Amino acid sequence: MAKAFTGLNAPTWPDSFPAIDKAKAAVGAQLYDKYCSGCHLPALTPDIVHGKAPDSEFWKNFGPIRWRGRDGQEKQTKESVLNVKIIKQSHIGTDPAQGDVLRNRTVDTAGSELARAVHSSPGLGLDIDVCQRKADNTLDTIQLSDHAMQLYALALGAVVQSSIDEWLRSTGTVHAEIEGDRPNCLAAGFGYKARPLNGVWATAPFLHNGSVPTIYDLLSPVAERPKVLLLGEPSFDPVRVGIVARTAAPKGRTYDSKGYFILDTSRPANRNTGHEFSNDKHEGVLGPALSPEERNAIIEFLKSI
Repeated sequence: MAKAFTGLNAPTWPDSFPAIDKAKAAVGAQLYDKYCSGCHLPALTPDIVHGKAPDSEFWKNFGPIRWRGRDGQEKQTKESVLNVKIIKQSHIGTDPAQGDVLRNRTVDTAGSELARAVHSSPGLGLDIDVCQRKADNTLDTIQLSDHAMQLYALALGAVVQSSIDEWLRSTGTVHAEIEGDRPNCLAAGFGYKARPLNGVWATAPFLHNGSVPTIYDLLSPVAERPKVLLLGEPSFDPVRVGIVARTAAPKGRTYDSKGYFILDTSRPANRNTGHEFSNDKHEGVLGPALSPEERNAIIEFLKSI
């Protein structure tokens, strides 16, 4: 394997923003290694990207995908891929609503309800192989077809793959040129993929439900995070790094006078809990409380990757 990163690179911190404090970023790199790399893997630094760090711990997280086909035979990809960690929701402590939907919701892809109402329905016509992660963390291929109680996550994966296959067929594109020999593997309900944090500065608001406006807030105890914020506000905060956290009193409203969505974190599915650094011991606390200086140092480092 080449010791230079050939994947999609993250956007770089713009020259029009305040310059990165290199000394502070160096302190932040040490804090990242201590508090962040256990989940998000060693940072993909510019040196690694450009092949200047062939001995970095980052490279130890690559390997082929291994799975079982429908015939029970073991298979693996020719190329290695980055193996990110999947963190259980109970550990990270974030709002469980989205994960619960992927894990528990079912959909009727066979059109059974229409049939009961004396309407004809061919269903979605699902008939495709998908790769499913099992409880023992192995990957098995299953054949997915229409069903009145199909698991939503599997149905969604099958529909997406069917759409991709149809596009490949209609354009005459060779499947291997786009996807190689990688299987369509789904891991819905197992937790959250702790991706590398390259370019994370450009992805606000944070957490899967957008309930935390800045990285500074994400590194703060939950009690210090904004309780209500406006989504859709385009202003960027280059110091705390994220969206400008303008607030508004909900008063039973969903939008403010300018049309911005009022996200009330006290409501189910909107909770801003979890991924917390605090000296309190409870679900979702990932590390000790960070001082303002430590938070800013980590932010400065994240700007650099």
